[in-house]
Amino acid sequence: MSAEPLTFPISGLHCGACVGRAEAALSGVPGAHAVRVNLANRTAQVAGVAAQAAADALAQAGYPADPRQATLHVPGMSCASCVARIEAAATAAPGVVHARANLATQMLDVKTLGDLDAVRAALDAASYPPAQTGDGTDTIATPDHETGAMRRKFIIAAALTLPVFLAEMGGHMYPPLHHWLMSTLGVDTLRYGQLILTALVLAGPGAGFFRRGIPGLLRARPDMDALVALGAGAAFVFSTVAVVLPTLLPPTGIYFEAAAVIVTLILLGRWLEARARGRTGAAVRQLLDLAPDTAERVTADGTSEVPIAAVQIGDVLRARPGSRIAVDGVVTDGQSPVDTAMLTGEPVPVLTGPGDVVHAGTVVTTGTLDYRATHVGRDTTLARIATLTQAAQSARLPVEAVVNRVTAWFVPAVLVVAAVTFVLWLMLAGLGPAVVSAVSVLIIACPCAMGLATPMSIMVGTGRAATLGALFHKGAALQRLQDARVIAFDKTGTLTEGRPTLTDMQTSLPRDALLRLVAGVEAGSEHPIAQ
Repeated sequence: MSAEPLTFPISGLHCGACVGRAEAALSGVPGAHAVRVNLANRTAQVAGVAAQAAADALAQAGYPADPRQATLHVPGMSCASCVARIEAAATAAPGVVHARANLATQMLDVKTLGDLDAVRAALDAASYPPAQTGDGTDTIATPDHETGAMRRKFIIAAALTLPVFLAEMGGHMYPPLHHWLMSTLGVDTLRYGQLILTALVLAGPGAGFFRRGIPGLLRARPDMDALVALGAGAAFVFSTVAVVLPTLLPPTGIYFEAAAVIVTLILLGRWLEARARGRTGAAVRQLLDLAPDTAERVTADGTSEVPIAAVQIGDVLRARPGSRIAVDGVVTDGQSPVDTAMLTGEPVPVLTGPGDVVHAGTVVTTGTLDYRATHVGRDTTLARIATLTQAAQSARLPVEAVVNRVTAWFVPAVLVVAAVTFVLWLMLAGLGPAVVSAVSVLIIACPCAMGLATPMSIMVGTGRAATLGALFHKGAALQRLQDARVIAFDKTGTLTEGRPTLTDMQTSLPRDALLRLVAGVEAGSEHPIAQ
């Protein structure tokens, strides 16, 4: 419920009577006050009611609200429990009517009647700040940048962890190594060396787990990062005390390798996730890359090359042989076969002339076309296909609702099991085994795979399909596809290779002689089949 008045645009206002009806609809919502509808700027103001209730009342009255929409990149979204907390934090922000997070893409789709800054502030307060550039606008890290950063963290962590692992566990695999280390370096040097290297792992590549996990623990909202921070931190602190202040504990082993290996393996998993996101996002980028960066605009003074962003509806553009159509339009002059395979799957270019529609990304083969722009930017067919593909990748399948309900309680349950494990092992075997057993429970019982499997499979499936020319309008189609038993195809281009080939030839003339005659006739032709 909004304490401060919400001011938001609405549609359908045409006269003073519309204003009265819209105000009456808002005033009828229990608790509503400070109601005002402005015809001049077509906005509504209301306080004391939930944003969704206000939107529902206006929609029922025929004056639907027009919420602001945004997609925020939340890099701290690391597990399924994060999804529920991020959605809850965003939904609690004043004016929000819809908030949906996607773990695979680390994106949050928001619709709000209030200010987007309130949503960002709510995410900051929940320890999930959205990524921003220096000018304060939301930004999304490029897949290559994100993958590269995670790869560097993993490599650094692995380089620091390997000596720790060999020093502590190498003797189990190759006993002479243990004897050589003891005779060369000694017990104290080995232990302090492990302490320093493990500290570097936790303070360097693994710092993000503590930076995100500890606040979640303090707020009683633990997530996957909290489990890693708690497990690795407990093993490190216990081992540090055993090395620096050995008299405080009974004789026990040290577990630096557990803390370092835990962080390194989780970083490996995060790197692989980033790679999967990057490869899948490439499908959308490949679609958008089909449109050229510039266009040749025709004016009274001749032609000039302009950026694609500068093209406006009504501009006359020219496409020369071999070039791609820049935006959707209608041909005004010229004639040429146009390769539309990227849209229709048709293997043979379509002869196109004045009055015919052309689409961005298609290729003019042999002639020159002048065409008038009718759809530009996000309104082109190519851009809308890319948008639909992105929407399908970000869709939430019905099965995810079950997963999210489980994971919402999973992390707290793991903490309880870890605590019980610690107490039981403490009574049965002492402090050292108790710490190791509790840490093991914290780490291996993480819900990452459970929460990430479904959204990542949607991304990979729709992305791979897009690269093969199959586009899903909705992600839920993937779940329903498992029940399909019959598939009907509406055109040959869907199933063929996309190009004509000669498969058989039956003739009464000698084969070689006929081929020479055909080659002579077709040599000067630019027809697609001749080529």
